[in-house]
Amino acid sequence: METTVATPSDLLRARAAHMDNLQRLRHAMPTLSAPLTQRAENTMANLMQQVYEIDEQLRIKGKKPDQWGAA
Repeated sequence: METTVATPSDLLRARAAHMDNLQRLRHAMPTLSAPLTQRAENTMANLMQQVYEIDEQLRIKGKKPDQWGAA
């Protein structure tokens, strides 16, 4: 099995994409039905967990929070 090592640049791009998706979901929430709202909330929780994991990887690689972009 091949292991892929993410570069800080890769991590920052992934983090930015997750943050963008979170913003889109937040804006869409008022227009969603109850089941879709629950699904969106679950997706947002998953995305935030991924952001936290990316943040930890960035810390390990020596990046400081002010280099990460929007929180």
